[in-house]
Amino acid sequence: SGDPVQNHRLQTGQGCSVMVKFVGKWLKIFEDEIHLFLWIFLLFFLLRSSNVILNNYAETTFLKRFGVEYLPIVYMLNSIALFFLMGVLTGIMGRVPGAEFRAHVFYLTFLYSAAFQWEEYGY
Repeated sequence: SGDPVQNHRLQTGQGCSVMVKFVGKWLKIFEDEIHLFLWIFLLFFLLRSSNVILNNYAETTFLKRFGVEYLPIVYMLNSIALFFLMGVLTGIMGRVPGAEFRAHVFYLTFLYSAAFQWEEYGY
């Protein structure tokens, strides 16, 4: 740690591993952005991993409670509901400015979460 050349390499990013340099060059990421990219990659990896685990749990719980015979109906209703919901959201996004739309989505998500907590736990 007392070597000034090694300290300079670490501060300028020259001490990065070969893999990090390869990925940065391949994805055209600047050297000063590589750490931000790695943090965002880690965040999305954790989000996706938890999504996979929770989705698996939800499907397993549904199968134990209702059985396999209702699964095709649930998939069909889920896709139809998603189709109509995306149509409604597309119509709303065309008329409402972006910041205002995000604020409304945030408020609705908060109200839905609060209602779910009230229903589930009786707060």
